Amino acid sequence: MTDEFLSSAEVQEGETESAQEPSPVKRGLLQHLRALLLGTPRADSALMAERLVALSQGIEQQPSEPGNYVLRGELYLALGDQARAAEDFEAALELAQAQLEHGNWGFVAQAVQDRALAGLEMVRSER
Repeated sequence: MTDEFLSSAEVQEGETESAQEPSPVKRGLLQHLRALLLGTPRADSALMAERLVALSQGIEQQPSEPGNYVLRGELYLALGDQARAAEDFEAALELAQAQLEHGNWGFVAQAVQDRALAGLEMVRSER
């Protein structure tokens, strides 16, 4: 079974390397969702502003959801607003930690916490 998996992985790796733009399935679901929400580096400022408004509305509607803060923090970081990015990453860390301690979120809360920590590291490295 392991040999079959490795063969499949090697085939998929070869296909991905030969294609210029991998399909969303090959890139992975999280990368695809992030690209849909945050766009690509070529996104224009109007689109970025729309995303910022949408994420801010999401935070207003569900202020205890740490994933919204991480995504908005990443957007602020892409826009060069390190102070607001740091605030959102810190809020996400606090909320994700609470979910880990009191909820049954497990891997999800840990993944959000890891992304928030990575975002804070990026902010600190750019200062």
